[in-house]
Amino acid sequence: MLASLKASASASASSSASSSAAAAAAAAAAEIHYPFVQLVGADKVEINTPGNGWHIDEHRAHLLGLGEIYLRALSARFLNKLNTQNLVVYDPACSTGQFLFELKQAHPGIYTIGQDISADMIRFAEGKADELHVGDSLHPKPAEKSVDLIFFRFLNAEVVSRSKALDLFRSVMRCLKDGGYAVLFGHTPVLLNRSELLGEGCRVHSCVAAVEDGSVVQFYVIQKEGEHREQA
Repeated sequence: MLASLKASASASASSSASSSAAAAAAAAAAEIHYPFVQLVGADKVEINTPGNGWHIDEHRAHLLGLGEIYLRALSARFLNKLNTQNLVVYDPACSTGQFLFELKQAHPGIYTIGQDISADMIRFAEGKADELHVGDSLHPKPAEKSVDLIFFRFLNAEVVSRSKALDLFRSVMRCLKDGGYAVLFGHTPVLLNRSELLGEGCRVHSCVAAVEDGSVVQFYVIQKEGEHREQA
């Protein structure tokens, strides 16, 4: 009888573990799809960032900041899973710098690097990151395999074209250490999907996340192959 109970308990535990693994796999595969991009004008072209980036002022910066309140909170929460002491965090389209600034407020041990194609944005971001650079993300400033975590907040519809998104992703990912993480999200739909990220040799941990009001948003968490930093 005792042996039977033990066997039953063991089978139940095994079943529970299998169910948990299946649930985790299903959660990682869940994805929000936006199959179409907006085309404008007689030539039906995608909306793109101007060649020298966007102009910024206090009012526009305020509106941009409001649009990312929940996403900044999600990002800060994600860092709770990592050993953040001396963690090098790179934002290749850092905009006003508010994202990196608030991330460092939540995790003072990180080292933040911001880059933006807009010299206007970088002037506005002054003092909000440990390091700031003006430049196109096709030519990222950090050295190859020197960054622990990348936040992609610009591989989105109405920011870059679908055809350019993968080129930008590949260029920036060269900066990421083996085993490092990258997170993709934004104000508008992310132009890369789970299948494409897997095709780039990344491990996809999740594609969506729930924010404080219960809404579900695109929030891709991926990892480059190799050893990774454990949680503190």
